[in-house]
Amino acid sequence: MKKKWYRIANSSLSALLVLLGFEACTGMENGGEEYGTPTVDFHVVGQVTDAEGKPIEGIRVTTRGYYDFNDGTMEQTTYTDKEGRYATKEVKSIGIDPGMKVVFEDVDGEANGGLFAADSISSDAMAKEKVKKGDGNWYEGGYELTANAKLKPEVHDNE
Repeated sequence: MKKKWYRIANSSLSALLVLLGFEACTGMENGGEEYGTPTVDFHVVGQVTDAEGKPIEGIRVTTRGYYDFNDGTMEQTTYTDKEGRYATKEVKSIGIDPGMKVVFEDVDGEANGGLFAADSISSDAMAKEKVKKGDGNWYEGGYELTANAKLKPEVHDNE
C-alpha cells in the first residue's frame, strides 16, 4: 500500500511540475524575453545643414555602437536627401546605449555645397521621443532619436 501511495504522489507531482513548466514558457513569442533582456525599438532621424542653415545633400550618416537583436549588426549607414534629411531603419535593441554615436561625413567632396568637416553626436545628446508603448514586461517601447547636425566647412592647413 505504501508503494502504491508513493507512486501516485510521485506521478501527481511530476504532472504538476510539467504543467508549471509549460506555464512558465508562455509569452516568449518575440524571442527577446527568453533570457529576461529588456528590449527597445528605435530609429534615428534628423537633418544636416551648413553653418548658414542650408540643407546638405549626400552626407553619409552612420549609426554606430548599438546591438541589433535581429542580426547583431552594430552599424547602419544612410545618406541625406535634398532637404538634408535622413532616417535610419528601425532596430530592436537591448537598449539605447549612451555610447552610441551618429557620425556625419561628407563623402562627395565639393559637390552639394562644398567640403565639410566630419562631426558626430552621441545618443545621450539626442532628443528622444517615445513613439510606441511598452508591454509592461521586457519590451520598453519604441523610440525616435533626433540627431540634427550643423557641419562646418573643412579647413586645410594651406588655406
